[in-house]
Amino acid sequence: MANQNKRPSQVAPSQNGSLAYDANSSLQMSEPRPGTLYRTGPTIDGCSYTAAPPQVRGVTKEDFDFLTSFLLGDAVKNTEDVPMSSQQEVSSAVNPPMANRGRAGTGRPVATILKVGRSHKGILPNGGSQGGEVPPSQNCSLHIGNLPPDCTISDLLGSIRDIGKVYASNIRPPTNEYHTAAAKLVFWDRDAVDRFLKLASEGKFTVGRYVPIVRMNNHRAAAQSQSILSRVLLIRGPRQIVEQSYLENFFRKLFRYDLETVVVVDRSEFFTKLEFRFSSYRCQASNAMKYVVMASKGQWIPSIVFTEEEQKLWYSVQPYWGIDPCA
Repeated sequence: MANQNKRPSQVAPSQNGSLAYDANSSLQMSEPRPGTLYRTGPTIDGCSYTAAPPQVRGVTKEDFDFLTSFLLGDAVKNTEDVPMSSQQEVSSAVNPPMANRGRAGTGRPVATILKVGRSHKGILPNGGSQGGEVPPSQNCSLHIGNLPPDCTISDLLGSIRDIGKVYASNIRPPTNEYHTAAAKLVFWDRDAVDRFLKLASEGKFTVGRYVPIVRMNNHRAAAQSQSILSRVLLIRGPRQIVEQSYLENFFRKLFRYDLETVVVVDRSEFFTKLEFRFSSYRCQASNAMKYVVMASKGQWIPSIVFTEEEQKLWYSVQPYWGIDPCA
């Protein structure tokens, strides 16, 4: 029986030599499905993060430090805002020596990255504001009411174009008191909020046949620094790894998320490039990037076991930040 705590060097190869998980693996493989939607327009490939061998693609120390400063720096903030009843410790070993790889409680050191409930999907109490009281004029958090009762993240975010990057979003279904859905939407900066408020005040923002009611959220959220970070993640690599259901299962084992959609950007005989449009950057796209980088570097990831052949394919996986179609 496969041991979920095995180190990467101890994973067993597949029995028949093909790329597949054993019966106790945390993920399942499937053949790539034909893509029907292709993205056009520019993508940001100028700053990529990968742990592929040098002959495939290199990554400088500056690049990796830039990535981890954003991902880990963002993750450790605001733990005081999370109620104790919903806290869950998420531990990750970030590039530990092989002898030190292990799980909490075993006496082997691990790095605590974040204490947060798995169910928040990127929206934290107090809007995830970053330190201190956010002035109303700088608030980037909106409350949207009168959405279709069956509104999805795809419906909501798919109705927003040419406004600005979305930092976080989630939807609350109808209740006995309210018969329509509602949403919390946090933009990356205040300029995007002002553009969206103007659009809504003119009655030009619709979701299906509904005209939503948009107002500032009392739980304020601060603007984010301008950067290439995004809720959109591009992933390129071997088709056995970069396959929608495979990666969705991989992410599902590690964090909770919602997707607007997944777009097939490119597909060849050996490689595929997919665009994952998460509902939030915070704790969703940021986690996806972190764990893809860790897997492509062969680092230990809690609850994930790869076969030897599978890990070799992961070395060729390249993640990039994409362009938010809401922007």
